[in-house]
Amino acid sequence: MANENIDQQINSFIGRKVLEFRLQKGLSQVQLAELIGKDSATAISYFESGARKVSIDDLIKIAKVLNKTVEDFLPKAATAQIEPKEFAIKLRANYDKLDKETEKSILDFTELAKKKFGKTK
Repeated sequence: MANENIDQQINSFIGRKVLEFRLQKGLSQVQLAELIGKDSATAISYFESGARKVSIDDLIKIAKVLNKTVEDFLPKAATAQIEPKEFAIKLRANYDKLDKETEKSILDFTELAKKKFGKTK
């Protein structure tokens, strides 16, 4: 029961961020839905109200369209609790469970980070 409440609070928080960033970008729900490959604005409405959980795939698409990072949509307390090295270890351990689109997003981000910070193998 407590986990359901926390899950709902997180869904609502993410939804409010989707709404906030969508409005900052000047997009309608219909426009955002089209840009992330949804058939109608109903999904965006559900996301923004917290009535539907945003999948990681959809959150990655939304973040790209709105020029944000996935972390921008998460409560800072949640992201501050995970050290980058710990996150990388968990990601590596579960990498084979990722879908292809998420895997590609991670690889794209890695390449971008290497270019930005000059890291090479």
